[in-house]
Amino acid sequence: MQNSMHKIGDRSLLLFNYYSAYTYFILGNYKLTLSYLRKILNYQKADTLLREDIYCYSKLLYLITHYEIQSGDLPSYLLKSTYRFLLQRNRIYGTEDAILSFIRNRLLKNTNPQLVTKNFVELRNKLEKISQNPHEKRIYEYFDFIAWLDSKITHRPFLEIMKAKHKDKSELN
Repeated sequence: MQNSMHKIGDRSLLLFNYYSAYTYFILGNYKLTLSYLRKILNYQKADTLLREDIYCYSKLLYLITHYEIQSGDLPSYLLKSTYRFLLQRNRIYGTEDAILSFIRNRLLKNTNPQLVTKNFVELRNKLEKISQNPHEKRIYEYFDFIAWLDSKITHRPFLEIMKAKHKDKSELN
């Protein structure tokens, strides 16, 4: 067999890295989450992005992961970098804007746990409405922001929320 048959294509590798990062995020292993996300964020071929959408979702997950591990001032830098990337793309979806605005205006400025929870509820309600827009649905296939917010609001592990959500879906079928 030829060597080329054993190689994974670049696009497939990006997806593999993203889904690996997302899986580790769900499991709460943020160190491995960041490791896989860095592979995506540092990957460029001929100065172009193969999957702009995956790159964007990776930037959002990178921000959220840093929030989860509470890595100091890094999120504010990452926030600016993510906004710059989205502006260069010449479109910012409602979900992306809501999350970035939330991080910048609420999450980075509030330390009161009760107020943070209240803000999570407000963002969840906003995203619930935004997610009904057909143009916004795709991002929720790559990261379930609403389930993540549910985990923050109820103070339960993200994995627990995801299991319950998928159990409910399977019972409906």
